[in-house]
Amino acid sequence: MHKTVVYLAGKMSGLTREEMTEWRIEAEDQLNNAGMSVLDPTRTILCTNPSAREIVVNNKFQINHSNIVLAEIAFTGISLGTMSEIVYAGTKGKPVISWGKNEVHKYPWISEHTVKHFITLGEALEYIVENYSIV
Repeated sequence: MHKTVVYLAGKMSGLTREEMTEWRIEAEDQLNNAGMSVLDPTRTILCTNPSAREIVVNNKFQINHSNIVLAEIAFTGISLGTMSEIVYAGTKGKPVISWGKNEVHKYPWISEHTVKHFITLGEALEYIVENYSIV
């Protein structure tokens, strides 16, 4: 039996390495403990100055190879990359679970491609483990 694979979408531009990875490390720990695995775009090693196409193609590849997307919308300011990942995953039939206090989850294109939204990461992780574990 295959594990549930969760893609960790979230803001990266303008953030420190710690800000990008802190929530992803917590998510990976909890999802691994539940028998799931993650695809984390912060771990992708592209060339020194990757083109926009290279980044997008790699992100799409990872989303295509996931079962579900966990999308962070907690940071101030809208991440166009994260919004694009949410819409892309939703059009591919991937369940998207979002978390964070940013009100962007209320935008029609985002709300229509998101199964459920939570304020905290913990709530989102609990929901994923309870509803998307492959047993």
